[in-house]
Amino acid sequence: MGDTMRRRRIIQWSVVGVLVVVLVVVVVMRVAGCPLLGGRGGDGVVADAAPEFSLPTLDGGTVELSQLRGEWVLLNFWTTWCHFCIVQQPYLQAAYEERRDGIEFVGINLGEGEDRVRSHTDDDITFTIALDTRQTTGAAYGVRHLPTLVLIDEEGMIRGIKRGAFGSKAELNEWLDQLISG
Repeated sequence: MGDTMRRRRIIQWSVVGVLVVVLVVVVVMRVAGCPLLGGRGGDGVVADAAPEFSLPTLDGGTVELSQLRGEWVLLNFWTTWCHFCIVQQPYLQAAYEERRDGIEFVGINLGEGEDRVRSHTDDDITFTIALDTRQTTGAAYGVRHLPTLVLIDEEGMIRGIKRGAFGSKAELNEWLDQLISG
């Protein structure tokens, strides 16, 4: 009888422990801004002028929004510690390969150094990766959730904001098509 009670207590405390760990993970992810399961909350369409920025890139250059005027621009705000940011990268790369003549893709890493970012960008990522180490560009765009994508039209106006990761290249392309044609 004593062994049975001991096993029940062990099971009960194990269940409680697992629940506490899950709760802590959920709270940390919410506070950190990385939406759970690539959540879609807070998507929006805006018609405000996109804030200007000038950021260093991984290839040693600089990207400035004003230099991209006349083109559609997709900004992807991300970090290496956000799981869904990393999961989404292949979808962005695939969409970039299909749309590079019509949309300039710029991945903007928030708050991390060049070495860390370089270690998390696969050699297959060929669109521009910029470094916002001070997070000033992210703040100017009101980024509070990761990943956040911002679509800017040829005239420098924000046409769409997507908070949370896309689940596929098709979902990303559908969003882009709706905003560009609409």
